[in-house]
Amino acid sequence: MKSVMSIVIAGVAVFALSGCGGDGSGGGGMDTHYLTNVDGVGIRNVPYDCRVGGAGTTGADGAYGFESAGDDCTFTFDQHATDEPLYIKRSEFGAGVSGLYYYCTYNTGSGNTPYRGWTDGSGHIKHVWNHAGAWVIDRCTLEY
Repeated sequence: MKSVMSIVIAGVAVFALSGCGGDGSGGGGMDTHYLTNVDGVGIRNVPYDCRVGGAGTTGADGAYGFESAGDDCTFTFDQHATDEPLYIKRSEFGAGVSGLYYYCTYNTGSGNTPYRGWTDGSGHIKHVWNHAGAWVIDRCTLEY
């Protein structure tokens, strides 16, 4: 009887522990999000550096990898990428990631000026416009 009880307890322990993995739902582990424009099209070749997840450039679909628990990712924009409103999506044409804290800077000509906030329900990062109506973001850090 003791061996049957030991097998049952071992089976319950294995079943309980099998749920302790990183599946991208906030429990840790690597995950992928997408940097997109307003139409959901990926913004490619944007350099990023994630404190835990590593550095790279966004893929053709805007994909970037990060650690889902406690990572910070900084994106550095060049002229071709900065004329797009920015969105963070769970998949290229999927739902937006809401509630991500962001800290961005833009160059006013006399230095960098910061602005910050949280992504809205569509994953939109609010942006600042210069006097010519152009997008002026230089760098943006997301906190996971």
